[in-house]
Amino acid sequence: MQWLLDHSEVTSANPEFVWRYCSEVENWSDPPASFVLHGPFESGTRGETHFPGREPIAWVLREVRPREGYTMESDLEGAGLLCEWSFSADPDGGTTLRQRVGIHGPSAAAQAEGVRAAFGASLEDGMKRIAQNLDRAHCEASKERPST
Repeated sequence: MQWLLDHSEVTSANPEFVWRYCSEVENWSDPPASFVLHGPFESGTRGETHFPGREPIAWVLREVRPREGYTMESDLEGAGLLCEWSFSADPDGGTTLRQRVGIHGPSAAAQAEGVRAAFGASLEDGMKRIAQNLDRAHCEASKERPST
């Protein structure tokens, strides 16, 4: 196993909210990609990433750790591509989001540079967008809660 990329961002949303939001594939926003999950958000469930004009990319939820994170895996030629998400509480009540992208298998070394090129340029901006989406969704959800 070789981790190739690693980036973290902080959101003001608390870990429980982050988990609820991120475990709903309908909330995943990464235009022009769209995502489909074929079953519950648990280990072993399969999903797909769709891009306009391309065949879907199949993946599986390899490991799901409720309220802590999850790992998705998709097949490359002779290798497995892993995207690991983790969520950890910050002292201020927010959450640190971390994504690591890795590769394993017989052709991992040959595939590594292509993975870095495909994910490296957009990882930071994508993570920032996700943190901002979480901030907005958390703020909206807080406004909807009745006062006690």
